[in-house]
Amino acid sequence: MPLPPPSLSSPTQDSDRLLFVLEPEAAAVYGSTKVDEFQLSTDDRFMVVDLGGGTADITVHTVKNDSGQLAEVTRGHGDACGAVFVDYEFMDLVREKLGHRTMEEAESKCPMAVSALMNSWEVIKRQHQGPEDDTAFVRIPTRMQRLIPSAVIEAMEDADGYDDQLCLSGPTMSSLFDPVIDRVLKCVDLVMDRTDTSCTGIATMLVVGGFSQSPYLMRRLREEYQEQRGMDIKIISPDGPGAAVVAGAVLYGMRPSQIASRIARYSYGIGCRSRYIESNPRHKAHSADVFTNNAGVALLKKGFLKNTTLSSSLPADHIATSHVVFPDDSLSVGVRIYYSTERDPLFTTLPTVYPLGDTVTVRRPSLEVSDKIKITFAFGDTEIHMRVIPEHDETQARDLKVHFTD
Repeated sequence: MPLPPPSLSSPTQDSDRLLFVLEPEAAAVYGSTKVDEFQLSTDDRFMVVDLGGGTADITVHTVKNDSGQLAEVTRGHGDACGAVFVDYEFMDLVREKLGHRTMEEAESKCPMAVSALMNSWEVIKRQHQGPEDDTAFVRIPTRMQRLIPSAVIEAMEDADGYDDQLCLSGPTMSSLFDPVIDRVLKCVDLVMDRTDTSCTGIATMLVVGGFSQSPYLMRRLREEYQEQRGMDIKIISPDGPGAAVVAGAVLYGMRPSQIASRIARYSYGIGCRSRYIESNPRHKAHSADVFTNNAGVALLKKGFLKNTTLSSSLPADHIATSHVVFPDDSLSVGVRIYYSTERDPLFTTLPTVYPLGDTVTVRRPSLEVSDKIKITFAFGDTEIHMRVIPEHDETQARDLKVHFTD
């Protein structure tokens, strides 16, 4: 299943006082407002590489006008390649050196000692600059030492000259970072190479998040894009990069209009009954779901009525509308929202389509009034706001409350 989409907004007390901002957006606001090295002009593009403990999130924005409004340029991308995965590489190395059984015992009998080992590792991890570094030492806590078999102790002494420390050469240290950094580079490349929107002409790469404090990570980024590829791009990480997102969120709260538009991460729509077109091969594949209504029209069950397309640009004030018709002689209709990783999904039963909320029942007062309603979706915000508008009396419009899907 893809990463979760923006949440649906359900009206709650004081909900209008709560603003949401995506982390890369907050970093973009911070960078364009507070980072002196930016010096961007209208139409300049910049990339945000937000590297936290668990994930990497990559977006590209452009400066839209002289007032500094920002527009997202292409669909962002994220992956699980944050700093914690370097820790996992280190722990794999520890298990290899000390033995899997030793580590299982340590995690069971002396978890505080394992925690102390990781704290020592964290210090040297933050200092690593490259394979030419001197050997780094991670002391093994005493309680863990007692669990290590004597044969392993002797092998450690013979290899490194120490029986109470893990000795990590510069190349070994780099080898723990490299698989994770390689995944970060692939994420950056994927966003740069988006074919639906050109990402040429990126002037600056802003690297934020806790992982960006790694000197080796920043070195690899500069080597890859400035030296090896010869790109004319500034790669910068502000002071206190771990706090850039928080500071940017505050700035966004003071001026939400700074984000002018976003790129849709998914196609959105509602489940519906759609007209059956026999000549359409995609329809014929679902002929078992065809039925005829009272008017004699052949319809398909479980259709996807799209109102927003994957990768389309959504202004902050964008509102999409879906028109819904009540079933034959019915006073109610069930409405359910779906999202998809396809640009043009036809059916809600496709493996690329997922429900975003539970089915909501919409009612009309009598059969005498129009059987048509409009459902509006405000997608430009970080939440999706929904409203149902009866065609016979638009003054009866109301917010649509949706229960979140687990």
